[in-house]
Amino acid sequence: MSLVHGDCGPASSSSSATPSPSSTSTTWASRDAASDVGDFVASLQQQALRAPTTEAALPDPAALDAADALAARFLTTYAGAAGDRGGRGPGGPRRTSHVAVALMRKALRAYAREPLSALPRRYVGQGHRVLDQREGP
Repeated sequence: MSLVHGDCGPASSSSSATPSPSSTSTTWASRDAASDVGDFVASLQQQALRAPTTEAALPDPAALDAADALAARFLTTYAGAAGDRGGRGPGGPRRTSHVAVALMRKALRAYAREPLSALPRRYVGQGHRVLDQREGP
């Protein structure tokens, strides 16, 4: 994994064995690291929430577990590279809030595209679960 700042999403990261720097010049250092990391984690969860299941309204627990494992690995790598930044680093309750907000934005976009789909409900439900697990203020 490589440190990514700006347009932070799974498509921006490298899965090769050799870490490589990746960024977008238009957004370099223009956003909060917790926001970038929250968007990335929400994108991982989005992939899991899109996984087909037998129960339309419920996400696949195995897919969510896999997304959580990828997110934990990403967070460990990112935090190690970015450091704490005087309490303004990518972890903790601030990141969790950004994950939930990103999931709600995804829910609104999914609803606008397909109002009768179960996907918006999945995003909202996951956003609430993320907030329920939040630590701190």
